Amino acid sequence: MRNRYTSGRREGLCNILVDGKRWEYPVVTVGSNKQLASVDSLSGLVDHSLVLVYPGTYSKKNWYLNARRCHIRGVGVDAQAVVFTTTDNGLCVEGYGSYPSGGNFLPIVENVRLQGSARPFMVWNGGRVLFNRCYLTHGTYSCGTIAGHWTSGGTNGLLVLRNCYITKEGGYMFSNLNLSNVRIERCQFGSSINYTGCTGSFAYADYVTTPTTGYGIMAGEPLIVGV
Repeated sequence: MRNRYTSGRREGLCNILVDGKRWEYPVVTVGSNKQLASVDSLSGLVDHSLVLVYPGTYSKKNWYLNARRCHIRGVGVDAQAVVFTTTDNGLCVEGYGSYPSGGNFLPIVENVRLQGSARPFMVWNGGRVLFNRCYLTHGTYSCGTIAGHWTSGGTNGLLVLRNCYITKEGGYMFSNLNLSNVRIERCQFGSSINYTGCTGSFAYADYVTTPTTGYGIMAGEPLIVGV
């Protein structure tokens, strides 16, 4: 399926691999002189879209993507080159039903920085997402850098944090989440973990709080390659 943002030139996409598989679905580019200038227009995405975001700072609050099954990849030397910033809830992933009703598709967000004064990322209502090689932080608001919905915490879906750097300026790292649906894989935290309004224990927790080989945003391999 194609949308109005794609050229339809399948041969132009042949070098892109997502989690080891050739990508044969729509690709959308965001940035200066790209298909879209900002993330404001991404509400027109269709299922199975790959969004390539080029270096820059993109300000957007309450960013609910209409497409549930899409990937977002920052095209920069590291996660600091592509910055999503918000003054409210930032990137929101809703699953439209309790986990695991979303099936086996696991959207990937890779090589970006999410920051904001409130919740730079929120997952709820059965949403699913894998963060790989991302930088996640927020300000002093009394919620989490990684947040579930404050009234739907029991249905927040599946969250995988892999090779990420996670910190906070104040408040909490995690809020309103069922932690038994959260996996932490080879991450570095800027300080000790704290949370509010959460239930359960992490499904898997492999992390450090000081720079360590094999942990953090420069460790591990990208899952989306050939961009």
